[in-house]
Amino acid sequence: MKGIGYIVDLEYVPWGNAYFNTSQCGTADYDKSNMFCWIAQCGPTAKQPLDSDCFSGDIICQNGPEECQGNLIEGCVVKYYTSNVYASFLDCAEGDHSGSVAAMPGCAATANIDWNLISSCINNVTEANEVHLTYAQKTIALGAAKQGTPWILVNGVVLKDPDDLFLAVCEAYQGVKPLPCGMAYHEHLLTKKIE
Repeated sequence: MKGIGYIVDLEYVPWGNAYFNTSQCGTADYDKSNMFCWIAQCGPTAKQPLDSDCFSGDIICQNGPEECQGNLIEGCVVKYYTSNVYASFLDCAEGDHSGSVAAMPGCAATANIDWNLISSCINNVTEANEVHLTYAQKTIALGAAKQGTPWILVNGVVLKDPDDLFLAVCEAYQGVKPLPCGMAYHEHLLTKKIE
């Protein structure tokens, strides 16, 4: 978000469409209906107390184990760094390298992130479980309303098209708009006229 980063309070939640493979909803492979089963069993509308396996055991990620590993790495980066630092890492890891785990150490170096600290986080079972649990709970708190990824909220309102993020942030900001906001608004108007 070049030129407007200082007006953004970014919270990144690396969980995606993952779910814990509970005894009630589990399968060997990813199944989106099982993600919704997990949300119903363990989410905000679930009967209390929650089943003991709601947030423990195997995690199933939509795009396989590498996505789960990438989520953990990103979760550790978010845990230890501020949003202006981890945004740079995410731009490289997700934007330039489509979430490739192999590219993440290089992206960390580019963003001045201590890879030894991140490696320690991902290799410490207790800490890794805490990271997964944090983002699982933040994601499940959205309930069944979360329909996919990326699921972007600007001031609590779902953004239907991720390509509109820059403009949505500019429109939501209540202070004096940064110069790039004015430029983005005019580009948006021009695009609408051309369509």
